[in-house]
Amino acid sequence: MVIYFYLLLEWIQPWYLNVSHFFIITSGYAMFWLTKEANEKQFNEVIHEIRSGVVFFTFCLLLAPILHSLLSSVSTDSIYAMCIFFFLAYWTCFDYKTHWQGHPRKPGSNTISLSSALLAALCLASRLPDPYHTFALLSTAVILLALWPALTRRFRNHGGDRAQICLTVASGSITFLSAWPLVYNGLSIEYKCVLFSAFLIATVCLNFVGPWYLLKMHRIKRTIHGPWDEATIE
Repeated sequence: MVIYFYLLLEWIQPWYLNVSHFFIITSGYAMFWLTKEANEKQFNEVIHEIRSGVVFFTFCLLLAPILHSLLSSVSTDSIYAMCIFFFLAYWTCFDYKTHWQGHPRKPGSNTISLSSALLAALCLASRLPDPYHTFALLSTAVILLALWPALTRRFRNHGGDRAQICLTVASGSITFLSAWPLVYNGLSIEYKCVLFSAFLIATVCLNFVGPWYLLKMHRIKRTIHGPWDEATIE
């Protein structure tokens, strides 16, 4: 959403974003390769993954004019309502369990969530000025919603709780700093303080207080085993 508003307000140019994507994908894949097991490092697999990525982004660039005008007849209010629905489906159907150590990833476990997120990105892309902005937003969505979870899962498996905390703090900080110009632009100091406090409290509660409370409750959870009397109707 932050990248969408940056592109909509033309605070960032599509070519700059695409160049950044190239360096991000290159460095991210290098880290993904380094965190692989020894038996997974095969040259043929690298060629296949790189070729798949090149083909996907090439088709995305060629189809950008069509994707940009696909929902041009739909009102902006309807587009935003659809995006909220798709993002809720993404958060609800995301397979959080397989993104932790000890739970192997199942093929197709995130199909519904990923499809919903890409549909939301496609809806937002139809509101942008031209097809180049559309391609930049769709590329960002693929990197953040498809490639980034695969890389963070590797970090969690190798780093454990420390890696989880570092990723949470880094992601929250980057999002907060990026959204700062959008939220606080043109507001008085009173509204800025209120919004800053609300956003900070919500971030801390959702990322730290809530998970800590669930872990604490999980430790005192008990499962009762024993014979049970069948209910009889008199």
